[in-house]
Amino acid sequence: MKRSSKNLGVSYGVSVVLVGFILTSTTGCEAHPQPPEICIDMCEAAADLYGSCLDGWGVSWIEAGFKSEDSFLGSCETWSWEQSILNEDISVVEAVCIERLDQINIGIEDNDCTAYTEIDWNESL
Repeated sequence: MKRSSKNLGVSYGVSVVLVGFILTSTTGCEAHPQPPEICIDMCEAAADLYGSCLDGWGVSWIEAGFKSEDSFLGSCETWSWEQSILNEDISVVEAVCIERLDQINIGIEDNDCTAYTEIDWNESL
């Protein structure tokens, strides 16, 4: 089967445009802020406390709506990232994460699950 060089040129041109589009659209992600490190710490502490509570309640991560503890962490870190993008003042996000981390750490020390369950994860910042 003989291929037309004319078709190859169109195909090559489309490929170059497509690759260019992908490169320019993915590099834009680098401009978005990363979540504050304190928020990642808060997520890890939340996973520890919530996981302990789930064990105490005899509930699995799946029954709680997550595939695993890693899935919970990913969800929390996504929340942190989203808040970092949505809020122009990153100090607002940091302050919420610090407040929640303090609350969660007290819950861990006191083995108190209400320290986790009382957090309004849908609160507008």
